[in-house]
Amino acid sequence: MAGQETMTYTLRVFILAILHNPAVAKAAQAQLDSICGSHAPSFEDREQLPYIEALIKETMRWRPVAPIGVPHLASEDIEVQGFLVPKGTLFIDNIWSQSRDPALYPNPDQFDPARFLDATGCLASPIPDAHQLGFGRGRRICPGRDFAINGIFIAAASLLWAFDFEWAVDVTGNPVMCGTLEMEDHSVLATVRPFEMKVKPRREGLDEKLLELLRERDANLSV
Repeated sequence: MAGQETMTYTLRVFILAILHNPAVAKAAQAQLDSICGSHAPSFEDREQLPYIEALIKETMRWRPVAPIGVPHLASEDIEVQGFLVPKGTLFIDNIWSQSRDPALYPNPDQFDPARFLDATGCLASPIPDAHQLGFGRGRRICPGRDFAINGIFIAAASLLWAFDFEWAVDVTGNPVMCGTLEMEDHSVLATVRPFEMKVKPRREGLDEKLLELLRERDANLSV
C-alpha cells in the first residue's frame, strides 16, 4: 500500500532528523511536556502543539519521500503561458528542487522547524506548501493526504513524548551514525537507508501508561 510505505519512510526521515538535531527534539519535548504532561498526546492537544506541527512540515520538506512526485501524462494539447504542451507529454514534478527554493526556505539543507513558525511561536501564515507537494496537486491530489498527515503527527508526537532517541554504538562505544544523504530508491519513492538507534523511556511506568492508552483507544473504537 502506497500510504503505508510513504508514512513509514517519512517517520524514518523524522527519526534521522531528530538524531542529527537533538536540540530540535528537546524543543519538541519541552512543548509536549508543557501541554500534555503525564498523558500521551492526542488530537485534542494539536492546536497547542505548533512546534510539533512545524516539525512534521519540515520533515516532509527536508527529505520528501516522493522527490519527483508521480509522473502524469497530458491527455490533450494544452497551452501554458504561451507554450504548447502536446498531448502525450510526460510531466515530472521536481519536488526535491521545489522544497529547496531559497526564496521560500533559506538554508534549505538545514533541518529547521522554526522556519514554519512566526515570532510568537505559532504557525506562520501563509505557509508555503512545499511540504505537501508529495501528495500531488489539482484534481488528482492524493485523497488520503489528511489521513497521512494526521497519522504522522500523532506518531511523531507520541514517540517524542515517550522516548529519547540516541545513536546505536559499536563494540568500542562509538556511535554508528547514518548520514543525512544516505538514501535508497524505491521506484518513485526514496528515503534514508535503514539505521540502528537506541530509545530510552522518558517516564516511569511508561509501559503501563502505553497499555492504558491502548485500552482507552480500543474502548473508543468499540463504542
